[in-house]
Amino acid sequence: MNIEKNKLRISELPLNGQSLKKTAHKSLEVQMLHTNLKHINHNIITELEHIELEESYALSKLTQTQRKTNGVFFTPNELAEIASKKFNYVKGNGTVLDPACGTGNLLLKVAEKLSSKPTIQETLKDWNQKLYGLDINESFIEIAKKKIIKLAITRSTATTTATLPELTSILTNIRPGDFLAEHESYIGIIDNIFMNPPFCPINTPIHINWTSGKSNAAATFMDISTKVLPQNGKLVAILPDVLKSGSRYERWRAAISEELDYNTEDFGSFEKDVQIDVFFLNGVKTKNNGIKEENKNAELHTTTLSSKFEVCVGPVVPHRDKATGINAPFAHAKILPAWATISQLSERITHSGKKIAPPFIAIRRTSSPRDKHRIVGSIVNCQEAVSVENHIIVLRPFDGKLSTCKKMLSHLKSKEINDYINSNIRCRHLTVKVVKLLPMHGISDE
Repeated sequence: MNIEKNKLRISELPLNGQSLKKTAHKSLEVQMLHTNLKHINHNIITELEHIELEESYALSKLTQTQRKTNGVFFTPNELAEIASKKFNYVKGNGTVLDPACGTGNLLLKVAEKLSSKPTIQETLKDWNQKLYGLDINESFIEIAKKKIIKLAITRSTATTTATLPELTSILTNIRPGDFLAEHESYIGIIDNIFMNPPFCPINTPIHINWTSGKSNAAATFMDISTKVLPQNGKLVAILPDVLKSGSRYERWRAAISEELDYNTEDFGSFEKDVQIDVFFLNGVKTKNNGIKEENKNAELHTTTLSSKFEVCVGPVVPHRDKATGINAPFAHAKILPAWATISQLSERITHSGKKIAPPFIAIRRTSSPRDKHRIVGSIVNCQEAVSVENHIIVLRPFDGKLSTCKKMLSHLKSKEINDYINSNIRCRHLTVKVVKLLPMHGISDE
């Protein structure tokens, strides 16, 4: 091993007409020796050793105008450290979402508080159950994953021959996406939110009632985040000072106060070259968003749906996702016949996301007050793996049997399921958490 690699190195990279000085971290190989990791796929070492420069390069490809328009400002380490102390994540706090995670600086601070497993893969699988991140920039997401993997490598005690793509594929909950379009899929999954949202102006969504027209994206991210949080969920955010002091955001402050019990603390300038003053908002959700957090009914049942089925939300957002990847049959609510089994789908889509292998049950995430049943489901039994739209919740049987799907579909139509949902969730929007807890009483294992 070349000892010269262990020295600190200074690299310079042009960034929007300026010179960016970057002090690299110690060689990853040295960190591995300190944790007794002596046999690691060398390609991983090479790819992870220069994450800081890769991050700088990704940022340098954006012009100053693009950065300002999209609100692309990575959280400086000092700011992330202070925010992490305020967030104060400890074991048992549950899941954490950064809805605009960029290159993962805040998620990394949470990961540092998580325990590790003997192998890198086990550690990443465990962390993937706790860390959720979204960003519209796919290259930023890849860097965020690499930072998490680098930390996992230095914390693990066993060897691995896994490749970097194999390790990044484990972190499925840190992914490209648009929180403003997909936030409903996180209701019932996310326990806490830790974020530095974009500060750029955007068109205010029509469902926002405290303003209209253009407004600061950070205000909308905050508003929607309070709707995603469960009761007693924690939220720590780095926000632009205008939200705290601007007269235009007086109604926003009133709306947030109805949802959160919070305090604020000024920080000052975001960073040297970004002339925006920011503050910390540290709050706890006081309202119940429609889901009973203490599900005493579920405790009375020895078996729930999650013991027999994998439950997930479809990954396809047609109006947002790029048409890249594999062309596959496409399942969405408009073409799925209610309470029927379909063996051939009339539409196809090219999409890079996960495909679902049939047979599986597809249920609509939102029901109408006019619907007789709170759940409306269909069985998909195509010959090919299927791309599933984001407004569908997928139930895939662990035993892979069509007969298991048919029994469950009949059960979902029962009065017992209707009564259970009506007593446990007031809103018409189904969540993965509620579906997983559906009782399996009366279904045989034959």
